[in-house]
Amino acid sequence: MRKMPSEVLLDARKLEAPFPLEYAIKIAKNLKSGEYMKMMHRMKPCKLEAVLDCMDIDHLYFELHKTHYVYGWLRDDEETKKEILKRVEDEHGRTIII
Repeated sequence: MRKMPSEVLLDARKLEAPFPLEYAIKIAKNLKSGEYMKMMHRMKPCKLEAVLDCMDIDHLYFELHKTHYVYGWLRDDEETKKEILKRVEDEHGRTIII
């Protein structure tokens, strides 16, 4: 039986550039199967999506109540992806289809 994915939280809402991007890249480089990054920011991290694409990290972005969320996980980790989508629905009331 597979255990629940582990969340690596990056609350970047009070960080100034370039720290949110630098920290997110460091976390993404160290992700393993069964782990995902959850980043919260006060604005859309515009360069992060392209960087994650180049690193083979799938990601999900949305904004809710003036907080921007980015979830990232290893591209081939389908179980973690399913769990993230479930958590997003449970925590934020958002149904997301990827």
